[in-house]
Amino acid sequence: MDTLLVKTAQRRFGENLDEMTRELNAAVTGNALVTSKGFEAEDLEPLPYLKCLDDARARQEAHTAFEPEGVAAGAAAVASVGAEQ
Repeated sequence: MDTLLVKTAQRRFGENLDEMTRELNAAVTGNALVTSKGFEAEDLEPLPYLKCLDDARARQEAHTAFEPEGVAAGAAAVASVGAEQ
């Protein structure tokens, strides 16, 4: 069951990513802004988001993905909770 849930989540994530990419590309083609999905009355330039997605895909294909700064320190702090006991 866990495998099915993970595969379903991965498929849905991929579908959502594809939909977002199509929307961004359509905005670029139409020389339009993209309406924010999180804030009212905020229109966004699509090119920075397309570049970010392209960079992430390239890193993923090259197996050179990176963690944002502080992630390792945060994970170590979480892992250490209760370790002193």
